[in-house]
Parts: sequence; structure tokens; C-alpha cells
Amino acid sequence: MSQHTSSDVTRQHTSSDVIIEKGQILIYRVFDIAEEIQLKKVEDLVQDKSSSRFSLKRQSRHAVVIKNAPLRVSLGETELSFGSQNYKADVTVTIWDYGVLSVLFQIQIAPGTSWNSLLEQSAYITGDAPVHHFEDLARAKAKEVTTLIAPALQKPEEWEVYEDYAVYFFEKIGGIQNPRELVEKVDVPALILGEPNDTLSSRTKEPILENTFQYAASDLAVIDWNAAVVIEPSGLKDIPDVLEFALPHLMELRYYDDLLDSRLSDLYTSLEGRKTGIFFG
Repeated sequence: MSQHTSSDVTRQHTSSDVIIEKGQILIYRVFDIAEEIQLKKVEDLVQDKSSSRFSLKRQSRHAVVIKNAPLRVSLGETELSFGSQNYKADVTVTIWDYGVLSVLFQIQIAPGTSWNSLLEQSAYITGDAPVHHFEDLARAKAKEVTTLIAPALQKPEEWEVYEDYAVYFFEKIGGIQNPRELVEKVDVPALILGEPNDTLSSRTKEPILENTFQYAASDLAVIDWNAAVVIEPSGLKDIPDVLEFALPHLMELRYYDDLLDSRLSDLYTSLEGRKTGIFFG
């Protein structure tokens, strides 16, 4: 059973002072829909929608090289509900030439939202609270785009497995003097894991907080496998964009790993069958 330490009690008191003044929740779902997608043809097929090529805003950073930039297509606004809360979300789909598309729901955090309130909602976003309609909606949006761009797909085939990720993106937070103070005042790992009720052990928190990065004194990023917390006063979404860039690659690795397992299983079965017909004199 988890025990409350003095630092946990202090966090609980100070977290009530932390207010989100400007921010968004970015929720991603990534699907594999084909062997290849012809992006030039896609551009012709989505002419009636707002679209643009994927790019990073800070051009001075060349760590990410994109040979054939994916295409982003806006699908407008939709409604989501988590628990008792209703939200409006802007939906964007990013289409990658190697047969993957990522669906992004961008939810504006209401100015004045307390950290504790956001933490409660995290159970539905990155935790285990069931939100079946959300998964259905993500698949429906993916299907909508798949149907629209069908002529641009080579060997279309929907894989049932998908990748999911969430980014809590903050531009302005009240109750802290600098981004590093957020980690000291509130339980950031609890938000990332979607655990509003349980007190996490230090062994659970430490590996997450080890992945805390700062480029400037005014920004901060805590990045875990399934979610991240990003503070960026400029509003530039380079870090979420890099994370979104990584997700389809991870999806492809999982796809080929699954394919390899399947082929190896077939091969072993075939070899076992042949062994029954072999004898030595």
C-alpha cells in the first residue's frame, strides 16, 4: 500500500494553487491503412479541405529529416466527453506516404482550470477509465479519410492495432514562477499516467521524471512512453510535432514485428510438417 510522505502532502496543498491559464490537450491515434500512400494524388483529392505539408517551425534545428513531408488535413470540429465534462476538439489528420495516418484531437483547456481538475480528467485521457466512444470516433475519422483518399492507396488494408499518445501542452501556468517549479509543486507523473486518486511510489515517478528536458529557462518537457507534459510559452508545437513524427515510425516497427512473428510461425509450422516425412536409414 502506498504511504503519503511529507513531500506528497506538500504537493497536495500547493497543487491547488497551480492554474492552467492557457493550454491544450493533444490526443493522437495512429492507424496503418495501406502499404503506401501517394501524397501528390492525396493533395488533389482533398482540395476542398484545408491542408498543408508537415514541417517544424524552428528551421535552425536539423535533427529531424523528412524526405517526403506528410500531408495534414483539417476535418473541422467535433465534440468529445470525458466523465461529466464535454469538450470541443479540432480534428486534424496527418497522412504519411508509407501507409499510416495519425488522427489528432486538439482540446482547448478552459482558462482558469485547476491542476487538480485537469488531473481528474487525465483518468479518461491517459488512464484506464473507459472512453469507448472516443476510440470509435478516432476510427470513424480515420475511416472517413481512408474513403476520401482511396484512389491514392496502394494495397489498402486496415490493421486492427493502433498507437495512442497524449500531450498536455501549456503556454501559461499560474502559481509557478518558472517551469521547473511545476515538477516540484505538482505530481506530473500522475497526470502523465492518468492516476488522479492513487499516490504513486517514488519508484514509479523517478523513471518518468528522469526524462525531463529544458532547452531554455522558460520551457520544459517531461516525456514518457504514452504521454508528455510540455511547457512552451511561445506556443510553437515543435516538440508535439516531433512526437507525432515518431509515432507512425513506431507503428511501422510494430507492424513489421507482428508480420515477422506471423511469417516465422508459418515457417516453423511448415518445417514441423516436413519433419514427419523424414527418416534416416
